[in-house]
Amino acid sequence: MNFSVWTRKMDKKWKKFERVVAAIHMAENSGATVTWNDHINGRQFDVAIRFIFQFYEYLTLIECKDEQTRVEAGDVDAFVTKSHDAGANKAIIVSSSGFQSGAKTVAEKHNIELFTLTEIQVMPEAILTDLVISVLTVLPLGFWKTGTKEVINLSNNPNQRAYQLENTVLTGYGGQTVLGLLKPFSQLLAPFDIPGVPKFGGTFPVATKKRQNLPLQLMLGTKAIFPGSTTEIPVSHLLLSYWMEDARVLAMGDQSTQYQYKNERTDETKTIKTENVKLGFDTKLKAGNFYYQPKLNSFYYCESIEKNGALMFLIESYQNGQLVQAKAIVPFMDSSDFLELTDRKEIERLRSVLEQFRKMDEKYADTDWTRSWRERNLP
Repeated sequence: MNFSVWTRKMDKKWKKFERVVAAIHMAENSGATVTWNDHINGRQFDVAIRFIFQFYEYLTLIECKDEQTRVEAGDVDAFVTKSHDAGANKAIIVSSSGFQSGAKTVAEKHNIELFTLTEIQVMPEAILTDLVISVLTVLPLGFWKTGTKEVINLSNNPNQRAYQLENTVLTGYGGQTVLGLLKPFSQLLAPFDIPGVPKFGGTFPVATKKRQNLPLQLMLGTKAIFPGSTTEIPVSHLLLSYWMEDARVLAMGDQSTQYQYKNERTDETKTIKTENVKLGFDTKLKAGNFYYQPKLNSFYYCESIEKNGALMFLIESYQNGQLVQAKAIVPFMDSSDFLELTDRKEIERLRSVLEQFRKMDEKYADTDWTRSWRERNLP
């Protein structure tokens, strides 16, 4: 089967790269103890693998480099000393961007293993039709705050951004949303008429296959009100990128995500399905903690620990451009699907979201459905 493949950069905010490396070795090393963010003799190691074979104990240490540039010789030299001082039997460096030739030379001299890890989307050729269409892509990035060059960013998450575009109100346009403003504006950027979209005055550089950036000036006095907030932020410009691209129309079918783990010294490559990699392999659900679910890009709060699992509040998940919230009992065996949040700023933001969720939950607390749910799930 033929595949169309494109790579995606790992999400640094959740230290996903290091987590993936640790989880891959947890899945592949039966009987081994895999530790993420370990400390040996006062020094930190991204991943440590320990196992016993017959009478002997073995230690493998892994350094993770999730950077935009290739790993240099000096980085390998430093890890040679660091891993040797910790008593490692084997030392490995995993990069998201590859290695310079000098790094490979040093690695061969000291028997350091080098691997490249990439996350890929795989699309079977069969789900692509022969129909190719020209598509205008308009990507809103954020706003300029009035009187400054401070940027109020929109979310990088496509579903959350879609929700913001549909629900962020612009006061200077009679309460119209950002999406409502963009629909007629896109007619001015396209090199052809868009059916059903009205035209209005103005002249802008027409979209080509080269990406163009545009600060779209808004009406004087315009304020943006983001969903879930009553704060009116004065904004002067909407920041956009736009371009034309050719796209093949999809038929029915599925795409999948995989990890490719390549040995840079031997060129041997192993492909691992993401569903087999449990990023939260060491997670223990505790009441009062916030959690992130990577597969669904969702945020949870653990309300309490019950006999049959943890009562979890889904407080923030954006699906098909909509905000989804819910609560459920999560079996303890599914703890590995979650990562505990430790970032203070993110936790403070989510506390506000949790407060809004509680108010909504209390509003519907006396309904027949809610009482029935509690009787079924809570002691």
